[in-house]
Amino acid sequence: MNTLGTYLEKLRISYGYSLHAAARKCGLSHGYIRDVEKGVNRNNCSPLIPKPITLKKFAQAYNADFNVLMHLAGYSGDPVQDEFEFVEIELDLINYIRVNTYNEIEYHLDSEAHLEKKPLYDYLLLETKLEKFDFLRIESGLFVNLRQIKDLRFPERKIQFDNKCLTLTWVQYTKHNKILKRALEKNSSTEGQAPINTSTLIRKLTSFH
Repeated sequence: MNTLGTYLEKLRISYGYSLHAAARKCGLSHGYIRDVEKGVNRNNCSPLIPKPITLKKFAQAYNADFNVLMHLAGYSGDPVQDEFEFVEIELDLINYIRVNTYNEIEYHLDSEAHLEKKPLYDYLLLETKLEKFDFLRIESGLFVNLRQIKDLRFPERKIQFDNKCLTLTWVQYTKHNKILKRALEKNSSTEGQAPINTSTLIRKLTSFH
């Protein structure tokens, strides 16, 4: 089992990097990166284990723990505890996303919430992705899934989802009121909305603050 390659692939996907984007970040060829992810050198079909200096490039590009990569590559026998675990989330099930005061990204679903940290550049990539899938930017660092709105409560200025609600400021509510109402009308129609079935892979924090 290619544990290192699988881990590196998940790191890349969790930041939304294509192989070519990862190549630019790492300073390596996209073909080599894919070979490492598969764990096999395509030229001679032999097992492929990157050298420590190459693992350092992966760690810096993916904002990962170098010691974890060294352990997975077999250079270190001592296990290292990750500060995160990979979690796959369906975008359609997210109610809203916000960046909290600790600069952590909160993913709020009906029955759970997840925390993740991203560098600024990678957060901007996430914002671009969200705007393609019916997420409304309420303000910088706050996105609402228009497809999940079940009710709007005024004068409380609350957006009601299935089991959660989000309170907006007066300015936020007034500015986006028309868009929110249109989304509510669309969600309340007999036709409803077909699921988008698009998932995102995040690095859920296991320890924080």
